[in-house]
Amino acid sequence: MRIKFSTGNTVRKVAYINESFFVSSSMPEIMKLYPMLYGKDFYRSTLAAHAIHRMGRDREAFYSALVHDNQKQIESLKAKEAKKLVDKASIPMMNRHSGTFRSFKKSFQRAYKSAEMFEPVVHKIFDIDLPKTLVIVLTENIHGRLSCNMLYYNAGETAISLTINHKIKEDPALAIGVVLRTLIRNRILQGGFLKQKSGEASAFADALLDYFAPNGMLSEGMRLSGKRPISDYMRENASAYPSRAAMSERLLPHMEEYYIRFASMTVWNYLKMTEFADFLENR
Repeated sequence: MRIKFSTGNTVRKVAYINESFFVSSSMPEIMKLYPMLYGKDFYRSTLAAHAIHRMGRDREAFYSALVHDNQKQIESLKAKEAKKLVDKASIPMMNRHSGTFRSFKKSFQRAYKSAEMFEPVVHKIFDIDLPKTLVIVLTENIHGRLSCNMLYYNAGETAISLTINHKIKEDPALAIGVVLRTLIRNRILQGGFLKQKSGEASAFADALLDYFAPNGMLSEGMRLSGKRPISDYMRENASAYPSRAAMSERLLPHMEEYYIRFASMTVWNYLKMTEFADFLENR
């Protein structure tokens, strides 16, 4: 999987809007109902978010055009309207050529090249293939943690946004784990592995991935982190994400057994022999 970075101003604005309005559930309802009360730029960002949402399936083509800074690809009236509204929203951002971005890209690429060959391992565990090219749209926050969100996916090229904290030196190994988790989660939820796309299925996928990445069996297999007891991952993630603690605890004995068979069979084939078989499609 080839890695490319994008730090264009417009695509970074759209990445912020995508995470704030389409991914994050923490925005207060009052801000969604009355955006005009929170300043001109927030109001314009809200209008841009609504315009992007109205594009429906054309949204991925819009994101792709911005990732490649190709204005000619923005063809539909809805996409042109959204682009105008994005341009009008003034969002303070770090310079796209900043030392923070340059340093992170170098350390990420260095760690990525030194990681053990992981694509065959990902396939053996999850029965999925990673895209040929991954475009990472780098954004920054002030005091948050690493976060990663899908912009669009296809087998040839996929784009994600990766938000780093510009006040600290991010761990590139952890960042690689966060990126891989985002890609794998998308394929699990969209690739016909689970019987239902309900909240419970999503919680199951998240609790399962907590045992693999960004810290877990997959990061260990890639030599990005040292070996640890599997129960450590359950305790850490159950504490960080209480909403999936019960699911994580149910998975623990099965993940401890799967650890012994790591990559010798897909996790799906193993889970079909457990109480979690009802979550899985027959593949």
